[in-house]
Amino acid sequence: MGVTDVNWKVNAGLMVVMAHGVFGIINLIVFVLSGASMLHMGILGAISLAISVGLFTRRPGFLWLAIALAPLTLAIGVSSLYASIGFFGLNPNQLGLLFNLGLIAYSTAALLLFFYLISKRKTLFH
Repeated sequence: MGVTDVNWKVNAGLMVVMAHGVFGIINLIVFVLSGASMLHMGILGAISLAISVGLFTRRPGFLWLAIALAPLTLAIGVSSLYASIGFFGLNPNQLGLLFNLGLIAYSTAALLLFFYLISKRKTLFH
């Protein structure tokens, strides 16, 4: 059996769990870096981590909570990107460009996660 014979399979449920965990960690990092002034990021981060744990343990109520939280995550990402571009422009310097690209990735991942959760809600964890 060679290296080319490897059959990779992706567990979609695990990817959803990991995505919520990553969103939660990112939100909590932003909350801490803001000096705890962005309370909504702390709350969103804590809820995202709780959803991640709930989905990992396959509790059905957390799937609906994840679907409800996905638009809020998307709104936070898009509004942060809009504010960043409005205040500083798209490419003020390398750090600003990296920050804006990160917000674009965050918003895109939130949008994809939202559509995926809606389309697969009946079969994702069954």
